[in-house]
Amino acid sequence: MKKDYIEKNKSGWNVRTEVHIDSKFYNVPDFKNGENTLHQPELKLLGDINGKSLLHLQCHFGLDTMTLARMGAMCTGVDISSKAIENAIEISKDIGVDVKFIEDDVHNIKKYFSNDFDVVLSSYGVLCWLYDLKIWADGIYSSLKKGGRFYLVEFHPFLDIILNGKVSGHKNYFSNGEPLAEWTEGTYTDSEAKIKYFEYRWQNNISDVINALISSGFKLIDMQEYPYSPYKLSDCMDMEKDGLYSSSSNNYPYLYSLVVEK
Repeated sequence: MKKDYIEKNKSGWNVRTEVHIDSKFYNVPDFKNGENTLHQPELKLLGDINGKSLLHLQCHFGLDTMTLARMGAMCTGVDISSKAIENAIEISKDIGVDVKFIEDDVHNIKKYFSNDFDVVLSSYGVLCWLYDLKIWADGIYSSLKKGGRFYLVEFHPFLDIILNGKVSGHKNYFSNGEPLAEWTEGTYTDSEAKIKYFEYRWQNNISDVINALISSGFKLIDMQEYPYSPYKLSDCMDMEKDGLYSSSSNNYPYLYSLVVEK
């Protein structure tokens, strides 16, 4: 069954990538002209990364990875989608940014790396694709040097309840361990896009994520919850002066972040 998860989700992300690469959401032309694609939460957490070795997990077609490289990090990006990695390599060559990209499921990173990185980063819509948090956490731990840190910025799983399954599709906070398996039409960059694909998604609540990381050997350094998001997740949210979206009608947690250390 695990093989089916990987093959179906890889196929789905290949289909999505064909739409995403030309979307206004990702705006590749502006990125090529120097736009920083990172957002306030991760920028504040990461701080100065100049000269640091950095592994970016679930990097899609690598715009954030290449932004991190422009900030001085020595970057490697990993993603399950062959189409995404093909585009990432092409864009990096086009703009002259030296980044290594690997096409694989992030559950497999332990076979590539051992004590190689100062920083591992994963952000925004990543956890719902993970079928085994322990394997994932063990791989991150193995990839980091002693004293290295893993940074996670993710949509808050509470949104699955208040926004009708916005994050994982499960519409629950707690998981029974089973994936949601369904056909999906459109994508987050264009809900009207004429594409259809089958996908598996999992609900991973905050305590499950923290416990997986701690059980792999990590020390929890910091956790934050945020009443805003860099993306407009619901109609009740409005853009603030800093470019982030929040709501005057509620004080929900839209994001959370974790920092753990090896």
